[in-house]
Amino acid sequence: MSKCRGCGIVLQHEHPNQLGYSPKKDALYCKRCFRINHYGDVTFDMKKGIDPVDILSKVNKMNCLVVWVVDLFDFEASLMDSLNRHLYNKEIVVVLTKKDLIPATIGDDKLAKFVKKRFEYYGLHVVDVVYTGFHYDSVTVKDTISKHSQNREVVVLGMTNVGKSTMLNSLMNTQTLTASVYPGTTLDFNELKIDGVTYMDTPGLENNQSMIMYLNKDSDANYIIPHKLIKPIGFQTQKEQSFSIEGLCRIDFFGLDKTSIVFYKSNELCIHRGKVINAQQYWLNQDFKIKLNIDSSEYKETTFNYQGNCDVVIAGLGFISVKGPYTAIKVYTHPNVKVLQREVML
Repeated sequence: MSKCRGCGIVLQHEHPNQLGYSPKKDALYCKRCFRINHYGDVTFDMKKGIDPVDILSKVNKMNCLVVWVVDLFDFEASLMDSLNRHLYNKEIVVVLTKKDLIPATIGDDKLAKFVKKRFEYYGLHVVDVVYTGFHYDSVTVKDTISKHSQNREVVVLGMTNVGKSTMLNSLMNTQTLTASVYPGTTLDFNELKIDGVTYMDTPGLENNQSMIMYLNKDSDANYIIPHKLIKPIGFQTQKEQSFSIEGLCRIDFFGLDKTSIVFYKSNELCIHRGKVINAQQYWLNQDFKIKLNIDSSEYKETTFNYQGNCDVVIAGLGFISVKGPYTAIKVYTHPNVKVLQREVML
């Protein structure tokens, strides 16, 4: 029984429209992974992802070290409320990917404390935090994992598109696993041997609270997921202000007084700024090229009252740093997208 080297699915040669298909009997990759690697083409609906409960329940029964890969840019979307039910008894090494996409305004130690505090909020035990990115070598990641594995299997977990396969490819010094901007490119447990340690690459867990799952066109993920250093866009604002990010969300601010508002998002997405009184009219009259898969009139309102300096996080999109006075913040987006208020990260 042969498995695809890219996604881990069992290869089959009889059913072209099903997962695992390859027209070649001696193929190393399924047709889907081959096309993703060579053409960036998605031939299956990525929204039909993997049930997180199935994966986490299986991991819960294993004697293993958990390596939880987290997209630092989209930190909250990399976590789930139910994690502690399945991983409360596991030691976890957190690998933060894409740190090189965020301006270097925060040190590694301070960021590690922030990450551990957020994981503690979910009842999880983090034994170490390491980073990947242009300025970080894979040797540190590999050595940290090896130190904590203690002859156990290492299970690599994370949400879709956080960079699990990319990280493992860097540890192996090769491009064996399928790495793509599209959710769900690993489809089954994939066993790997790296310097004497057994790694289990797992399917990216489907996150139904991420904006990526509700795009009008799957290809728009290319614009929403950042690929290079983020250029924060900042405003110092008074009274009431409204901002819209393409057709993806609208954020209204009230009671501002020289308040600093800084957006951390993909550089490909445009921000429109205006008065709150005109925001609804502008929103409904625009024909946005990048939008969600429901009409904007169906977007849900989430309201946050003043809690001091904070980040407003929109899962799958990014976050907004708010420093200074405000009385309320209202966010309008898809009703299933996770929107929350947290202490400032940067």
